[in-house]
Amino acid sequence: HLCAARGCDYKQELAVLVLPLAAVDSPVLQLSKALTRMVARFCPWVLEAQAEPAMEVCECIRLLLTYFDPALARHLDNGGVAPTSYFFPAVTTLFASQVHDHVALLELWAAFFSDHDPFAPIFFGVHWVMAARAQLMSLPPGELLEALPGALVGLPPAEGTAVEGAL
Repeated sequence: HLCAARGCDYKQELAVLVLPLAAVDSPVLQLSKALTRMVARFCPWVLEAQAEPAMEVCECIRLLLTYFDPALARHLDNGGVAPTSYFFPAVTTLFASQVHDHVALLELWAAFFSDHDPFAPIFFGVHWVMAARAQLMSLPPGELLEALPGALVGLPPAEGTAVEGAL
């Protein structure tokens, strides 16, 4: 429905976004409206043919990571890890591809909406990587790319980083 209304091609990211919403006991029309609002506000690039906007968001998260935790950013850079390799799946699915607990994910999305800040997912992305800091810093740079998918799964604790309260 969303793709037809916007005149765009279906993308796998939409299925990843719909799955947690499908667990909610609400009429389909309400869920469709929720998905439309969520995509329009937080990840409009999902509906675009080009990946550049999502890649720019990844780079923005990387720049903020450089500000909040320069040592971690440098360690990732030294490992030859491009920001898109660890942020792109999360950015294009609003973290649904990494957070498999649908209740927790829906709570995260509710926090994004209640915050009224379209940049909340970006700051959460910084927090998300910083929460895995100890694990990532313990790895040699050459092992980072392979270890990142496992290190960035699920929700991090809400406190204990420099971007605490970003939501």
